[in-house]
Amino acid sequence: MKILGISCGRRMSNSEILVKEALMGAEEIGAEVELIRLNDLQIKPCTGCNACVVSLLEKCGSGDCVIKNDDFGFIEEKIMECDGLILSSAIYEKSPSGLLKTLNDRMGPSHDIAFRMIAKKQREERGITTGKGPDERSFKPRVASLIAVGGE
Repeated sequence: MKILGISCGRRMSNSEILVKEALMGAEEIGAEVELIRLNDLQIKPCTGCNACVVSLLEKCGSGDCVIKNDDFGFIEEKIMECDGLILSSAIYEKSPSGLLKTLNDRMGPSHDIAFRMIAKKQREERGITTGKGPDERSFKPRVASLIAVGGE
């Protein structure tokens, strides 16, 4: 079992400390764990072009993002590989960190399980066997937990 921890706060901040504690607990029961600091990655904001949704729903494709020159592919791959996800974010001004919002935007509707199921069904109904469809790992059951750390 692979558990991925994603810290969306500052290095060694409360949100990182708490996600590390949770990962240590998972490790104690035999899970393989990994921590990723979103601050260490370059993730560009979503442009709202909807190319991912068009690819997925109109072309029965993969729904991949057209932005390729950042670390989104890396984090997306890590999420697809994991069996469980622990996401930790500081709360700034009654909202999660901008980093988490950016990741959320990039995951967007193209990662919605219902959209991916529709695309998969359409590929089967149309007999499409070429090209890349939705990532099959999308349909793997996962558990997730959110740690929100606020002050004030």
